[in-house]
Amino acid sequence: MTRSLWLFAVVLCLAQTAIASAPSSCYRTSNYFRTHFNDTSYVLEQPAVSSAFLQVCGKSQETCCHENSEPQLVTAGRNMYEDKLQTSLKTLSGMYKEKAAKFDEYFRDMLNKARMGFHDMFKKTYGMMYEQNSYLFQDLFRDLEKYYDAGNTNIVEVLENFFSVLCQKMFTVMNSQFAFDAKYLVCVSESMSEVAPFGDVPDKLSAPLKRSFVASRTYVQALKIASDILANINKMAPTQECLVGFTRMTQCPACRGLQDSKACNGYCLNVMKGCLAYHSQLDQDWNAFLDIMEKVKKRLLGPFNIELVVIPINVKISEGIMNFQENSQKVSQKVFANCGKPTLGPSRRRRRRDVYNIDDYYDYQQGRVMNDGKNKDAGKADEDGEDDMDDEDDEDDEDDEYDDVKPAVPPQARNEKKENVQEESNERKKQQQQQQRKNKNNNGPKNGASGGGNKNRKKNNKNNGLEDEEEDQGGPAYAFHRLLKDIGTHVSSTKNFWKRLPYEVCNNEVAVIETVQNTSCWNGSALASYAKEVMKDGIKNQKRNPEVPVDVTRPSSLLNEQVFALKALTNLLKNAYQGLDVEWDMEEVFHGGES
Repeated sequence: MTRSLWLFAVVLCLAQTAIASAPSSCYRTSNYFRTHFNDTSYVLEQPAVSSAFLQVCGKSQETCCHENSEPQLVTAGRNMYEDKLQTSLKTLSGMYKEKAAKFDEYFRDMLNKARMGFHDMFKKTYGMMYEQNSYLFQDLFRDLEKYYDAGNTNIVEVLENFFSVLCQKMFTVMNSQFAFDAKYLVCVSESMSEVAPFGDVPDKLSAPLKRSFVASRTYVQALKIASDILANINKMAPTQECLVGFTRMTQCPACRGLQDSKACNGYCLNVMKGCLAYHSQLDQDWNAFLDIMEKVKKRLLGPFNIELVVIPINVKISEGIMNFQENSQKVSQKVFANCGKPTLGPSRRRRRRDVYNIDDYYDYQQGRVMNDGKNKDAGKADEDGEDDMDDEDDEDDEDDEYDDVKPAVPPQARNEKKENVQEESNERKKQQQQQQRKNKNNNGPKNGASGGGNKNRKKNNKNNGLEDEEEDQGGPAYAFHRLLKDIGTHVSSTKNFWKRLPYEVCNNEVAVIETVQNTSCWNGSALASYAKEVMKDGIKNQKRNPEVPVDVTRPSSLLNEQVFALKALTNLLKNAYQGLDVEWDMEEVFHGGES
């Protein structure tokens, strides 16, 4: 009795499968064509054997599709394939582009704030002397921005040129009783390495600024270029074999009135792994790119943090200027020894005064040099004709002037400058300490017991500077930290993207996972389970793909270009990570050959 019931159940299942596989009429197929193509002229009135005339949907025993309907089905299959694939790639490309835009916006805003902070502090500290030479400092920021924009500027040379011109300007002002020609000023600049008028400020500023700018620009360019690479890959047309396989999976069920059915998961995976066989070649290089992006991001959050270099640049340069002022006499004597004795200016060719009246050429309140270093007594002497001296007296006076070089800034004014700079420096240190505390709390202890300490510490914040913590989280350092964390999270989420892509397409309402209770899925010819072997990942494993034949010896030229660009970009990121220069001469390669 039990055996009879079992046989009856098997026969019933086979009968139901046969009924599902063989349409009794073409009504449902006609509705599908009317809805999707607005054309039913190539739909048969009654099901017919298809193997004689159908090329794509010919595996079915009976069909309602005429052979002339297949071009419509193939077109629909192409559109569906491109829609599903392009949606994934377009979304990913858009994400990288969006993150690049956010980083770019933040960086430019930060650089602009640094420029404004620099101007405000130097105007307050140096007054008219700064305003008359402000173009020099504006050019520095302009050159830094130029590097960020185009990458064809050498940061080290920018700083060397800046300090070279600044040295000439300050040396001229502090020795304004002399006349210096262009040749002499060149010698002044050439003496900088030996004289070190700014102390170690140029060296301490140059290396961090260079590696921070290089890493920041490379990181944001990598985001942009990754977006372009994805957009270029999205232009790849499917192979003819892929179109046939995808159409058979998604459109051919309609020829049997089964348009509502879904493909078996294994069947879908074989189709998509065959269609995306060439794309899978990107996976290894893509993951290597993501790994180095994560490393550069950590550098930007740590030793290469651009904010910790650019924001306090006003303090650093001011420290160098004060070092020059405090050692102006020694600096001048060393330069005179290297470059020769300078010539007195026209208004100085007279007998030297016993003592300079510093108040006549330096304004304590404004912090600026007045009258180019000439005192009032000298002016009166010119009017009284006291400068009619013979040549021998002039030479003696020049020697006296050369020996008695005076500091350009009196002690009281230097102290006022130090107070302004120290105040600015203390504010920056406070922000850095707040950022360090936040990084420590974010990294947190790795064990559970220490984690409780974090919670207790957060609770204690209510009684110990909670307002400071909130202020810290609203500050620029926290904002930059949060921005990079967000970008890093989204970028890291795309790891193994090309390996996962076939699975994502099949899991997105295209296929159904077969179970013991549910075997009613489209296997390419009928509603039944899929018995063929599912291919492993990677292009090499698609040689025996039963659904989409793949010629593994015929690479895609467009895809190869993107692989090359990805590898080159990874190498540039490695250089940036190591603090090395990054050359952008072949940047057009990263845009698929576009300039």
